[in-house]
Amino acid sequence: MRKIRLAYLVTHPIQYQAPLPRRIAEDPDIDLTVFYGSDFSTKEFRDAGFDRVITWDVPLLNGYRYEFLPAIGRTDRLSFWRPFTFKYGLRKRLKAGRFDALWVHGYARWTHWVAMIIAKTQGAHVMVRDEAKGRSGDDLAELKAALRSLDLKRRGSQVSL
Repeated sequence: MRKIRLAYLVTHPIQYQAPLPRRIAEDPDIDLTVFYGSDFSTKEFRDAGFDRVITWDVPLLNGYRYEFLPAIGRTDRLSFWRPFTFKYGLRKRLKAGRFDALWVHGYARWTHWVAMIIAKTQGAHVMVRDEAKGRSGDDLAELKAALRSLDLKRRGSQVSL
Protein backbone atom coordinates (compact mmCIF):
# COMPACT_ATOMS: atom_id res chain seq x y z
CA MET A 1 0.00 0.00 0.00
CA ARG A 2 1.44 3.36 -0.96
CA LYS A 3 1.52 6.51 1.09
CA ILE A 4 -0.88 9.34 0.39
CA ARG A 5 1.05 12.28 -1.02
CA LEU A 6 -0.21 15.41 0.73
CA ALA A 7 0.77 19.02 -0.01
CA TYR A 8 -0.04 21.58 2.67
CA LEU A 9 -0.13 25.27 1.63
CA VAL A 10 0.09 27.91 4.34
CA THR A 11 1.23 31.53 4.35
CA HIS A 12 4.06 31.16 6.89
CA PRO A 13 5.21 28.94 9.77
CA ILE A 14 2.83 29.49 12.68
CA GLN A 15 4.13 28.74 16.17
CA TYR A 16 1.03 27.05 17.58
CA GLN A 17 0.60 24.95 14.45
CA ALA A 18 4.20 23.68 14.28
CA PRO A 19 3.39 20.42 16.10
CA LEU A 20 0.70 19.52 13.55
CA PRO A 21 2.90 19.04 10.44
CA ARG A 22 5.45 17.24 12.64
CA ARG A 23 2.79 14.81 13.81
CA ILE A 24 1.42 14.26 10.30
CA ALA A 25 4.95 13.64 8.98
CA GLU A 26 5.34 10.88 11.58
CA ASP A 27 2.33 9.02 10.19
CA PRO A 28 3.53 6.11 8.04
CA ASP A 29 0.54 6.46 5.69
CA ILE A 30 1.12 10.11 4.74
CA ASP A 31 3.95 11.67 2.71
CA LEU A 32 3.70 15.38 3.63
CA THR A 33 5.29 18.41 1.99
CA VAL A 34 4.52 21.86 3.41
CA PHE A 35 4.70 24.87 1.10
CA TYR A 36 5.09 28.27 2.78
CA GLY A 37 4.62 31.64 1.13
CA SER A 38 6.92 33.44 3.56
CA ASP A 39 9.60 32.77 6.16
CA PHE A 40 9.14 36.02 8.10
CA SER A 41 8.02 34.25 11.27
CA THR A 42 11.20 32.17 11.44
CA LYS A 43 13.22 35.22 12.50
CA GLU A 44 12.60 38.29 14.61
CA PHE A 45 9.74 40.39 13.23
CA ARG A 46 7.49 43.22 14.28
CA ASP A 47 3.85 42.31 14.79
CA ALA A 48 1.79 45.44 14.09
CA GLY A 49 -1.32 44.00 15.75
CA PHE A 50 0.47 43.50 19.07
CA ASP A 51 2.85 46.43 18.49
CA ARG A 52 5.79 44.23 19.52
CA VAL A 53 8.88 42.59 18.18
CA ILE A 54 8.44 38.83 18.24
CA THR A 55 10.94 35.99 18.18
CA TRP A 56 9.48 32.51 18.66
CA ASP A 57 11.20 30.25 21.16
CA VAL A 58 9.76 27.05 19.69
CA PRO A 59 11.06 25.16 16.65
CA LEU A 60 8.88 26.01 13.67
CA LEU A 61 10.44 23.88 10.94
CA ASN A 62 11.74 20.71 12.57
CA GLY A 63 10.45 17.23 11.82
CA TYR A 64 8.84 17.61 8.40
CA ARG A 65 9.65 18.44 4.77
CA TYR A 66 8.93 22.01 3.77
CA GLU A 67 9.76 24.55 1.10
CA PHE A 68 9.47 28.32 0.94
CA LEU A 69 7.91 29.31 -2.35
CA PRO A 70 9.55 32.09 -4.34
CA ALA A 71 7.44 35.23 -4.27
CA ILE A 72 7.07 38.59 -5.93
CA GLY A 73 7.42 41.60 -3.68
CA ARG A 74 7.39 41.69 0.08
CA THR A 75 6.67 38.55 2.05
CA ASP A 76 6.81 40.10 5.51
CA ARG A 77 3.19 41.26 5.45
CA LEU A 78 0.10 39.10 5.08
CA SER A 79 -2.97 40.24 3.22
CA PHE A 80 -5.42 39.07 0.61
CA TRP A 81 -2.70 39.69 -2.01
CA ARG A 82 0.40 38.69 -0.06
CA PRO A 83 2.43 36.61 -0.20
CA PHE A 84 2.19 36.61 -4.00
CA THR A 85 3.56 33.15 -4.78
CA PHE A 86 1.39 31.06 -7.11
CA LYS A 87 2.86 32.10 -10.43
CA TYR A 88 6.42 31.41 -9.41
CA GLY A 89 6.54 27.72 -8.82
CA LEU A 90 3.52 26.34 -7.06
CA ARG A 91 1.96 24.91 -10.22
CA LYS A 92 5.25 23.25 -11.13
CA ARG A 93 5.80 21.93 -7.61
CA LEU A 94 2.30 20.48 -7.36
CA LYS A 95 2.72 18.77 -10.72
CA ALA A 96 6.19 17.42 -9.92
CA GLY A 97 5.04 16.16 -6.52
CA ARG A 98 2.12 14.23 -8.04
CA PHE A 99 0.13 14.95 -4.88
CA ASP A 100 -3.08 13.10 -4.14
CA ALA A 101 -4.41 16.07 -2.20
CA LEU A 102 -3.73 19.73 -1.53
CA TRP A 103 -4.55 20.91 1.96
CA VAL A 104 -4.89 24.69 2.11
CA HIS A 105 -4.76 26.67 5.34
CA GLY A 106 -7.59 29.15 4.92
CA TYR A 107 -9.35 30.62 1.93
CA ALA A 108 -8.91 34.35 2.57
CA ARG A 109 -6.07 34.77 0.07
CA TRP A 110 -6.45 34.80 -3.66
CA THR A 111 -3.32 32.68 -4.13
CA HIS A 112 -4.97 29.92 -2.10
CA TRP A 113 -7.93 29.98 -4.47
CA VAL A 114 -5.59 29.78 -7.44
CA ALA A 115 -3.72 26.89 -5.78
CA MET A 116 -7.00 25.04 -5.30
CA ILE A 117 -7.85 25.50 -8.99
CA ILE A 118 -4.38 24.32 -10.00
CA ALA A 119 -4.67 21.23 -7.81
CA LYS A 120 -8.10 20.37 -9.19
CA THR A 121 -6.90 20.72 -12.79
CA GLN A 122 -4.04 18.35 -11.92
CA GLY A 123 -6.46 15.79 -10.52
CA ALA A 124 -5.68 16.30 -6.83
CA HIS A 125 -8.33 16.55 -4.17
CA VAL A 126 -8.57 19.82 -2.24
CA MET A 127 -9.12 20.25 1.48
CA VAL A 128 -9.38 23.52 3.38
CA ARG A 129 -8.49 24.03 7.02
CA ASP A 130 -9.82 27.24 8.48
CA GLU A 131 -9.61 28.30 12.09
CA ALA A 132 -12.62 30.59 11.81
CA LYS A 133 -14.92 27.64 12.39
CA GLY A 134 -13.83 27.33 16.01
CA ARG A 135 -13.72 23.54 15.89
CA SER A 136 -11.77 21.55 18.38
CA GLY A 137 -10.55 18.00 18.42
CA ASP A 138 -7.82 15.80 17.11
CA ASP A 139 -6.57 17.51 13.94
CA LEU A 140 -4.71 14.41 12.72
CA ALA A 141 -7.77 12.21 13.17
CA GLU A 142 -9.88 14.79 11.33
CA LEU A 143 -7.32 14.97 8.53
CA LYS A 144 -7.16 11.20 8.18
CA ALA A 145 -10.97 11.01 8.17
CA ALA A 146 -11.09 13.62 5.41
CA LEU A 147 -8.49 11.74 3.41
CA ARG A 148 -10.38 8.48 3.92
CA SER A 149 -13.58 10.07 2.70
CA LEU A 150 -11.91 11.03 -0.56
CA ASP A 151 -12.00 8.37 -3.19
CA LEU A 152 -8.27 8.68 -3.82
CA LYS A 153 -7.40 6.62 -6.84
CA ARG A 154 -4.29 6.78 -8.90
CA ARG A 155 -3.27 4.31 -11.55
CA GLY A 156 -6.22 2.10 -10.69
CA SER A 157 -5.27 1.36 -7.08
CA GLN A 158 -7.33 2.37 -4.07
CA VAL A 159 -5.55 4.36 -1.40
CA SER A 160 -6.74 3.86 2.16
CA LEU A 161 -5.53 4.62 5.65
